[in-house]
Amino acid sequence: MCERLDFSEGFALCRVQARTNRPTLFEAPVKDGDYLHIQVLLEGCCAFRNHKRDTRLAPFRSVLLDSDRNTAGWLSDSGCEFHAVSIDISRERLSRWVDRDTEKLLKPLLRDGQHEVTAMNSPDFDIWRRLSGEVLRSGRDNTMRRLAIESHAMQIVHSSMASLFGGEDGGLPGLTPRDRDAAHDMRDRLSADFLTPPDLSSLAAEYRMSPRRLERAFRESFGVSSFQYLLNVRLDYAYQALLGGELHYKEIAWRLGYRHATSFSHAFRKKFGIAPSELVRRSMRAKHPAG
Repeated sequence: MCERLDFSEGFALCRVQARTNRPTLFEAPVKDGDYLHIQVLLEGCCAFRNHKRDTRLAPFRSVLLDSDRNTAGWLSDSGCEFHAVSIDISRERLSRWVDRDTEKLLKPLLRDGQHEVTAMNSPDFDIWRRLSGEVLRSGRDNTMRRLAIESHAMQIVHSSMASLFGGEDGGLPGLTPRDRDAAHDMRDRLSADFLTPPDLSSLAAEYRMSPRRLERAFRESFGVSSFQYLLNVRLDYAYQALLGGELHYKEIAWRLGYRHATSFSHAFRKKFGIAPSELVRRSMRAKHPAG
């Protein structure tokens, strides 16, 4: 199984997971333009084929690879199951995300004509797994899914660039009062329109700042990612709606973008420590006590 999702200009995800009886190439065509691949091998063994050369990937080790318009892909070993995820990002998009001109910084790392693999300090691999999981969650509404993917991807990009360029923030300048004002405005807008919220990239463009900087300002201001904040607001809404008894919990799950009520129930229980159905039963008992 090889999947590619294009989310916006200069940003895409590739995910490949397979088990083969013979060496097999899973191609991931690169869109027009030069792209960088920030990727990790989560399970198994394989090589990344690019520029007609194969580079062995080490499990649980993030790498940065260069590419041009040629076809790239993963070459599996015979009888080996593997799972790899790649963030495909243009140099222009990368510079916007990290608020730095990355061209000069990357030049000595990606040798001219050699397209070297550069190993990076490994970020939290749970983030890579969550990113891979989001690719499969076609049932979630597009806005929430996009926010989740951008949030996870930017955490990985930030961690990767920090390991390459140095510094906890990868060289990002400190936040300004204007940045924090943008974060507070973003919080107000997510709270006011949590069912159909604006996406991170659109808000960043409106505030004239990079998505990475806006997300960082949000995290530092409120202690959670914008995606997690929005998820919490939606679950708080669900809690009050269930107490009111006007909607069945499956209807609420559908309104919040969950394709399956079990997924909603899991998220609800994780936040509140009680299943939606049990909350409804307790509320009914409180309103209509026996006797």
